[in-house]
Amino acid sequence: MTSQVEITTGARLHFGILSHVPSGGREFGGAGLMIDSPGFQLVVQPDDRDNIEAEEPYRSRIIQILERIRASTPHRVIPQCRIRVSRSIPPHSGFGSGTQLGMAVSRALSNLFDEDEADAIALARRVGRGARSAIGIHGFTQGGFLVDAGKADQGEIAPLAGRVEFPFDWRIVLVVPRDVAGLFGAVEEKAFARLPGMSATTTQQLRHIATEQLLPSVAAGDFANFSEALYEFGQIVGSYFAPAQGGVFANPLMCRLADVLRARGIRGVGQSSWGPTLFALVETPDSADKLAAELTADATWQGCDFHVAAAMNHGAVAQTGES
Repeated sequence: MTSQVEITTGARLHFGILSHVPSGGREFGGAGLMIDSPGFQLVVQPDDRDNIEAEEPYRSRIIQILERIRASTPHRVIPQCRIRVSRSIPPHSGFGSGTQLGMAVSRALSNLFDEDEADAIALARRVGRGARSAIGIHGFTQGGFLVDAGKADQGEIAPLAGRVEFPFDWRIVLVVPRDVAGLFGAVEEKAFARLPGMSATTTQQLRHIATEQLLPSVAAGDFANFSEALYEFGQIVGSYFAPAQGGVFANPLMCRLADVLRARGIRGVGQSSWGPTLFALVETPDSADKLAAELTADATWQGCDFHVAAAMNHGAVAQTGES
């Protein structure tokens, strides 16, 4: 019998959606990348009561996740368990923390209670993920650079339009302003509700960039073309969301930093999801470390945290122990 399951995840960068309130066709969709850090690391073990060892807001979230899993799988008895979180993703920062945590707990319980391997869609449905983006869902099991095809109807979890391995040496410098959060929850729902439908022309343009520029450039290891296409994609999406988030970038300081980075010749700059995280694509590990060190030493950006991440070209790692 399995005595414990340890799950280690990455995080999700979301470069933007492809469609919103379309007159026809699929809604949402988008392009994104799984990165190796930040991430969740948690251990799940059977116990005589639910015992959650995690800092807020994740302790409360895990309690809700357990309730949802039990309600969504009435044909299975999900016993009480101990869940200990030793590493986490900053919440509401553009890293897809909710999906990665929900998928991690869902996967751990599936493995712990000797269920046949459930696929990503089944795991996501149990914890109510995939209302809009499915990049974090597919990324949890596959990793890599992903293009989400979008939802054909409200109940669907969107399929992938494409997935490719991300080049080994490319790095992402992450800039996270402290004490600032992106839109989430009811505020996010209201923001989507207030936005007008994205034009068919804009959707067509974004789909073209995603499938005809981003995917092929990653597959070919074409850093220059991928960087420029990524920036263009983000600018189009950011312009659409500007009425909801206050500009192409949600945070004015990150807007200023994006201009500084572009002036330095760093082309692949953008915001992940609602932000506030800014990412900068850099071609080598050494140049990424150098850039992060320079920005950290500059007092202009002293209210930010800097981190260098690599792509995660595989799914979350699950390790089981037997008793």
